[in-house]
Amino acid sequence: MSRKAHNFIDLTGRVFGRLSVLERAPNLRSSMVQWKCLCTCGNIRNVQGCNLKAGTVSSCGCLRKELARKAKFSHGMVHTSEYKSWSNMKQRCLSPSNKAWDDYGGRGIKICPEWINSFEQFYQDMGPKPEGLTLEREDVNGHYCKENCVWATHRTQNQNKRNHVLSFDKVNLLWVLKSDGVTVKNIAKELGCSKSSVDHVLYRNGWKKT
Repeated sequence: MSRKAHNFIDLTGRVFGRLSVLERAPNLRSSMVQWKCLCTCGNIRNVQGCNLKAGTVSSCGCLRKELARKAKFSHGMVHTSEYKSWSNMKQRCLSPSNKAWDDYGGRGIKICPEWINSFEQFYQDMGPKPEGLTLEREDVNGHYCKENCVWATHRTQNQNKRNHVLSFDKVNLLWVLKSDGVTVKNIAKELGCSKSSVDHVLYRNGWKKT
């Protein structure tokens, strides 16, 4: 039995958020397994199995529209910097198409339940954003929640990023993985750093010692 077949999990009949899995749908050209799902609103949508299991897709799109509409009319802060920080946080953690996904949602960084669907709770916990500061997690490997987040300067954020920590041993392992044909994305996951750090070592011959 192939590894691919061995790892196949039948999702038929399971429920993910508002989506009930009806049956397997034709694969995409990328060979990613898709599932035909019925949303509670009545719409049918094909969703990749990995997105269902990761929780990144939980409706046909109606939930996001409802939440956006609710946010727009409930607090009147859609155009504020605090709302932008909250929205960007969600994009990094929930949207695989976001350019920062690999360093956030792609490596398991989550948003606490109190914040994920409530900007009001996020604002209540964090308070107004001081001018010039951005949202930061004090533990860079921790999740987004009241206990782990602060408003911080860009300089503090940059000093706290994972890609500033790449030891000599990790650099040696990086080259071994590269010689074995491992992709840059998977090397970054193996080392617990960003893809830009791997690129820096491979193509600029540089590294930062711990």
